[in-house]
Amino acid sequence: LSFLRKEANMADIRKIAIIFVIAVLFAIFVFTSLAAVYPEPDRTEYCDDFAARAEPIAIKEQVAAGCPVVECPDVKKPSVEEQRQCQDFGGYVQWDYDKKGCPETYKCNCHSDYTAALEQHNLISFVLSSILALIAIAVGLFLPKQSNTLHEWMGTGFMIGGLFARFFSTVRYFGDLHRYLRPAVILAELLVVIYISYRKLGKKKLE
Repeated sequence: LSFLRKEANMADIRKIAIIFVIAVLFAIFVFTSLAAVYPEPDRTEYCDDFAARAEPIAIKEQVAAGCPVVECPDVKKPSVEEQRQCQDFGGYVQWDYDKKGCPETYKCNCHSDYTAALEQHNLISFVLSSILALIAIAVGLFLPKQSNTLHEWMGTGFMIGGLFARFFSTVRYFGDLHRYLRPAVILAELLVVIYISYRKLGKKKLE
């Protein structure tokens, strides 16, 4: 009897280990694959922080710094209202300079474009990770296990891995969701968990 109990305990340990490893590796696989195939937008492509910090240099500042004075034509500076509107959009005023280093024009740059690109990236990543998670959950639910007990362990691992991926993708994108969509997404995920619970645990109870 003690030998049989040890064998049963070892089988349980192997089962838990297989399920845990498959679940963790699948969740990691989802996010690393998305990062490799569809990386986040590069901030440097939207933002030139050095240029953004640079302001038109006054002649007296050039003299004080010992630099040769460059006579720059007068340019229109952004008004307080323009700066406020730019900040409201999440951007900042950035100057463009000519070859002599004289300011020519300014524009509201960076954060609004970068934020929009990042939000689009997060949305697409959320959709793709959700699809992969649902596929894993479907594999876990419908993988035939009557002929092989290992199928049940693997299916459970994929199912839990899918739930992990779904949960972390929701947490990552939750802040960007519209306030009306947040409860809808949480409700949908809750229904998925309830369905899985009834399908997996309910069947075992009946058996």
